[in-house]
Amino acid sequence: MLVHLMSGMAIARENTPPNGDDLITGLVIDQTLTFVGHEFSSNFANAWKELPCLDHRILTIYERPSASWGSLVWVEYEHQMAFRAFLAPTKAKLKSTAEGAAQLVCNRVTELDIQKALFVDPDLARDEL
Repeated sequence: MLVHLMSGMAIARENTPPNGDDLITGLVIDQTLTFVGHEFSSNFANAWKELPCLDHRILTIYERPSASWGSLVWVEYEHQMAFRAFLAPTKAKLKSTAEGAAQLVCNRVTELDIQKALFVDPDLARDEL
């Protein structure tokens, strides 16, 4: 079994593009649970498409719903939280919140990319910075 897993990893490495880029890029993955979360994610993705940050980034939107507080929604980029907010259980101000979040995430993602480019630590892997 271990040999099979290791050979599978070798095959996966062989199938990667020669320049090391991901095959699928520029995605916004919706991991929300409620209607409000899905609406936020949809509005966020529409606003994200209009920003210059779209090119190669993959974002994931998560949600933790609460009956008393609404929904906690956060956006992650490379396992780093780029945005977090509580959303009321109504659609009021949802579109403007999502558009503002897209702009904030664009700025934060750019900062994270710059930090990764400037900070080099041989003790940490690339995704641990």
